[in-house]
Amino acid sequence: MLLYAVYCAAWVFLFSQIPFYMESAILLLALPVVLLIAWQPLKVVAAGIGLFFASLAITFVWVVPISMQAVGRIGLVVFSVCLLWAVQYLRMARKGPLFFQESKVTTLKQIAQHETILGMIENLVQWLLKSGDWHTGIEEVLSTVGQVTHAGRVYVFENYLDPNRGLLARWKYEWTAPAGSARIDEPLLQNYSFQENELSHWATLLSQNHLVNTQTRDLAELPRKRFAKHSISSVLIVPIFVNGQWWGGIGLDECENERTWNASEVHILRIAANLLGAVIERQESERLVKNLLQQERHLREVFQTLSEVGASILATHELEPLLDMLLEQMRRVIEYDSASIMLRYGDKVRISRSAGRPGKKFCPVSMKTELEFDITSTRNLREMFESKKPLIIPDTQEYDWLFVEGVEYIRSFAGAPILVQGEVVAFLTLDKAEPNYYQPEYLELLSIFSSYAGLALQNARYLESASRRVEEAETLRKASSLVASELDLEQVLKEILIQLEKVVPYDSASVFLATHEGLKIMAGRYLPNDNAIIGQTLPIEDKLFQEISSTHSALILEDAQQDNRFLKFGDTDYIRGWMGLPMFLRGQIIGYLSIDNKTPGAYSLESANLVQAFANEAAVAIENARLFQQVQLLAITDPLTGIFNRRYFFEIGGREFRRSVRHHHSLALVLIDIDHFKQFNDLYGHLAGDMVLREIGKESQKHLRESDIFARFGGEEFVLLLPETTAQDAFPIAERLRTIINELRVDVGGEKVFVSVSMGVAERSSDTNNLNDLFENADRALYAAKEQGRGRVTIWDSKNPIHFSSK
Repeated sequence: MLLYAVYCAAWVFLFSQIPFYMESAILLLALPVVLLIAWQPLKVVAAGIGLFFASLAITFVWVVPISMQAVGRIGLVVFSVCLLWAVQYLRMARKGPLFFQESKVTTLKQIAQHETILGMIENLVQWLLKSGDWHTGIEEVLSTVGQVTHAGRVYVFENYLDPNRGLLARWKYEWTAPAGSARIDEPLLQNYSFQENELSHWATLLSQNHLVNTQTRDLAELPRKRFAKHSISSVLIVPIFVNGQWWGGIGLDECENERTWNASEVHILRIAANLLGAVIERQESERLVKNLLQQERHLREVFQTLSEVGASILATHELEPLLDMLLEQMRRVIEYDSASIMLRYGDKVRISRSAGRPGKKFCPVSMKTELEFDITSTRNLREMFESKKPLIIPDTQEYDWLFVEGVEYIRSFAGAPILVQGEVVAFLTLDKAEPNYYQPEYLELLSIFSSYAGLALQNARYLESASRRVEEAETLRKASSLVASELDLEQVLKEILIQLEKVVPYDSASVFLATHEGLKIMAGRYLPNDNAIIGQTLPIEDKLFQEISSTHSALILEDAQQDNRFLKFGDTDYIRGWMGLPMFLRGQIIGYLSIDNKTPGAYSLESANLVQAFANEAAVAIENARLFQQVQLLAITDPLTGIFNRRYFFEIGGREFRRSVRHHHSLALVLIDIDHFKQFNDLYGHLAGDMVLREIGKESQKHLRESDIFARFGGEEFVLLLPETTAQDAFPIAERLRTIINELRVDVGGEKVFVSVSMGVAERSSDTNNLNDLFENADRALYAAKEQGRGRVTIWDSKNPIHFSSK
C-alpha cells in the first residue's frame, strides 16, 4: 500500500507540471485502458497499453514543462492507481498465479502431472513392446521415473542366492538427480544382505508383494547410520516379480529433505515395477524358445552336413556298426594294410575296431582289440591329441615308435584324431608295411575323413541319447500314469517307490513328507527295517534337506559315508551313492525323495533331472490322494463333532454286523442321549449346546478302542458299536462313558455348566436280523432308562427287556 501511495504522489507531482489540456488528453486516452482492465481476459493487454500511456505521460512531463494547473488532479490519481494495478498484474502474471486463481491452477498442475504419468506409462508400454533386451533402455525408464517423481535417486536391484550368506541383492541400474552422487559401484550394493543390515523385515514385505515406504529416522541404528552417511532421508521400494517369484525391486531415494511419497508416486513406481517384471518374464520366455530353436536348427544343420559329406558313412547310426563302416569306407579313400579305431577313455585309449587288407597277411591287429595305450606315454597319440591334427610318419624306424609284439611289420603310419565338439574322442590309425608310403599329401584326406567320422560319431551319440531320452520319457509317462491312477494315499506312496525304480535304479528309497513336527518318513522300499523306520520323523533342521530346500534342486552325494551332512538314521552303513530331491506342488516343497545306492557315484545330474520330473508328478498324485482322503473324510464325518456321521455308521456298522454273524462273534450297541437337552439349549443357547456336543464327542473318543465305531446319530444322540463285545462287557464301558460325560464342565459366559446322559445297551442275538433290529433294541433300553429317571445305563434283553439298570 505504501508503494501505491508513493507512486500516486509521484504521478500527481509530475502531472502538476503540464497544462490542463494535456492532462485531459491523457485522461481521455487512458479511458479505454481502464475499460479494458475491467475484463479479466484482457488484463494482460490492458497492462501493456497502460505502460505505453505511462511512457507517453512521462515524455510530456519532460518535454513540455508548463506551469501548474489544478483541474483534473484527482482523475490523474485514479488513472495512476489503475495503471499501477495493470503493472502489478503484469508482474504477477509473469511470476505466478494470482491468489484468487491458486486453487484452479493447482488443479491444472495435478492434471498436468497426471498427463505426465500417462505419457510415462505410454512410453513404458512402447518400450515393453519394442525392447528386445530389458537392459536396453532401462536407464531411460529410470530417468523418466526420476523426473516425474522428482526423486534424488532411482535404482533397480536383482536378488540372487549366495550359498553361504543366503539371499542377497545386487544393484543393476541407477539414475541420480543432477545434484546427486552415484552409488551403484559401491561393493556393499553389489552384495547387499537385508539380514546383515538389519532390514530383514524389508525382505519379508517385498517378498509378499508389499512396498517399503519409510523415513531414515525410523530405521534401526545400523541402517540409519549408513543411510544418513549418504544423506538419504526417505525411501520408497516396490518389488518386481517374475514368473510369480520375487525377482528384485525398484526404489526411490530422497536425499534432501524428508518426504512422504504420495499415491501418484507410489502408483508410478508400481507401474514401472510391473512393466519391468513383465518385460523380464517375456524375454526369459523368448530366450528359452530361442535356445530351443537354435538347438533344433543346429541339429538340423548337423544332419544336413552329414548327409552331404558321406551317405554311406551316415547311413549307419548305431555306434558298433558305425565303427566297422568307418574302416570299410576308409579303404576307399586311403589304402592300408591294417587299420584301427581307438576310443578314448580319459588318458587312455583302447582298440575298439580293427581291420586288415583283404588277401594280405596283415591282419593281426584284428585279433588284438584288447590292447590299451596310454596317451601321454605314446608319442604319436600324444602329438595328435595335443595338436588335434592328423599325423604322418613316413618311416616308423626313423621315429620314436612304440613297437608292439605282432605288429612289427608296420613301417609307415598315418593317423588322425576324431573330434566331437572340439574334444578328442577317438583316433583313426592306418598302417602300411611299405616304408615311406604315407606322405604329407594324405593329411588333407585324413582331416576330411576324420571330420566325417567325428560327425558320424556325434550323430550316433545324438541318436543314442535321443533314443535313450525317448525311452526315459516313456518310462516316466508310464510311471507317472500308474502313480496318478491311485487315490488312496498309502497306495500312492507305495506306487511311487515301485515306479521310481523303473525311472532310476536304487538299492533302497523312501518318501518324506513335511509336517509341523518335521520330515516324516511316510513310505520306504528295501529298507533294512521298514517297520522301525517308517513313521519316524527327522528334525526339520536336517542339513541335507535344508540345502535341498534352499536351492530348490536335487542334491547328489558321491559317497554318503564320507559326507558329514549325511545323518546315519537307522541301519544306513550300506548307503554310498545318495540322491535327494524335492517334490514341488504349485511352487512349494511338500516332501522329498531319498534314493540310496550301494555304489559310490551312482547318480548323475542327468539322472537327477529325470527323477525330478517324476518327483513333481508324484507330488501331484500325493496331493490328489490327500484331497480325495479329505473329501472321503468330509463325507463320513459329522461337521460339528468331528466323529463319524449317521450315514457312515450304518455303512460300516452293517459290515461289522455281517462279520459278527459270519464268525459268530458278539456285538453290542450303545445308544446315548443327552438328558433334557432342549431345555439346556433354551436356557443357555444353541451355541452352548454345540460346545457340549463337541466335548462329548472328543472326550468319548479318547476312551474307546480303535476297533470301536462311535458316531453322532443326530441331534443330541450318539451311537457306539462295540465289536466282539457282549452286553455284560459293554455295560462297564457305557457306565465309564456316562461318568466321564457327567463330569464334563463347559464354560458358558463364565459359568461352568454340565449335562447328564442316559444310555441303552443291546447285544446281537439270534432274534436280531440286522443292524436296525439291534439299534431298535438299544433304543428300547434307552427309553426304559429315561422312564426310570434318566442319567443311567440300561441293558436290553429279549427275555428280560430291562435286564439291568444303574445310576
